[in-house]
Amino acid sequence: MHTPLLKTLPALALAALAALPLAAARLVPGDQGLAVLRAGQSLRARIAAAHRIVGEDMWYGYRRTKFDFNGRVGWVVEPSVAPLPGTPWTWTMQWAEAFVDRTGVPDLLKKGYHHVTLELFDTRMDDAGVAAAAAFQAFLVKDLHFAPQANLIGMSWGGFYSVRYASEHPECVKAMYLDAPLLDFSTLGSFKGKKRLKGLISLTNEGKSELDIRSM
Repeated sequence: MHTPLLKTLPALALAALAALPLAAARLVPGDQGLAVLRAGQSLRARIAAAHRIVGEDMWYGYRRTKFDFNGRVGWVVEPSVAPLPGTPWTWTMQWAEAFVDRTGVPDLLKKGYHHVTLELFDTRMDDAGVAAAAAFQAFLVKDLHFAPQANLIGMSWGGFYSVRYASEHPECVKAMYLDAPLLDFSTLGSFKGKKRLKGLISLTNEGKSELDIRSM
């Protein structure tokens, strides 16, 4: 049995990450930026080479690209400066539009992190959801050259998603920030799938891995 080290990032830890020095180089401007796009080297071009772009907009002041990833909508938000060495990134696993400011994500984008999400709520992070999340991360790492390990942000249901995914793929997770995570289903009454979800929580905490949760 493996024992992964899963780190919980409280708000102060995220603030510490955001305090990292700014990358010196800014995004390539003007004609140079156009040349990069034409050469297929931009993030958007790399996404479009493999998946259909379904939308583009500005998210909290940062460029967001939405795309169809195997029938699910995923998106990537680019930092306003050159990515930090190693291309670190954060991943809100559920409710990516909720309470964004308190997660620290905008501050990390400002410093050179990328930010992503993938619509997985219908799976409740069952085996199919875990497989879809793993495939999404594999695409980010292989095709977009992101760091091999993700910094997960789990709010409410996203807390369960984060812990479940990390227990299955500890090698893919660098750290976790859990905010009011849903890890106890005893108060939810009766709903379809409750017994199975409780079993997954038990498996996560007792069987598949022993979580060593520490602050950074």
